[in-house]
Amino acid sequence: QADERVSMAAVAVKGVQSRAWNGREIVADEFTMKGLLNRFEQSVSGMSRITYGACDSAAFNPDKSAALLLNNHTIGYLGQLSGQVLSHFDIDYPLVALELDLSDFVGETQRTVRFKPFSMMPLTQRDSAFLLDRRIRYDEMEAFLKSLDVPYLKNIRLFDRYEGKGVPAGKVSIAINFVFQADNQTLNNEEVNELHQKMVSAFIDKFGAVLR
Repeated sequence: QADERVSMAAVAVKGVQSRAWNGREIVADEFTMKGLLNRFEQSVSGMSRITYGACDSAAFNPDKSAALLLNNHTIGYLGQLSGQVLSHFDIDYPLVALELDLSDFVGETQRTVRFKPFSMMPLTQRDSAFLLDRRIRYDEMEAFLKSLDVPYLKNIRLFDRYEGKGVPAGKVSIAINFVFQADNQTLNNEEVNELHQKMVSAFIDKFGAVLR
């Protein structure tokens, strides 16, 4: 009997989404698709369990793609489609795609919903831009920043990634948004600046990054 699998696929066509901190247009890329996957995973399981590994699929560009892993088992791929695939369909512009085996994903997922009261305190945000080795994956950066266990940190978001004119070969320019919020008090600027600087300094030491 054939093993029929249930899969999900998505494709993002290159196009302007918004403007970055420096006014440059942001287009769809592998990080856009990663954000969509994260939101889907949160809506289904209430948590992020998928990790990322080296991409071995010929359908994807290995330098701008990743394998999707659940319990160290490959359940899909995410990233920029390969030139061979684009040529086959006479497409002359980059596309990013997501392929996910839902049979494995749903089979490993049991959702437990827990309610946590929303904080009524104001959010405080800080943005930082870095120059670092292009081979460093964003999930490594995100995991490291979260491992610092900085108090009042609510969210970390990559909102800009650029390679090209003005950036040295082998390097990439990224910008990260940090969101801080307390549950029962308003954070002052001095507190937030101290927490933010702690994360920035640790990030620079860990990845050999340069603050822009």
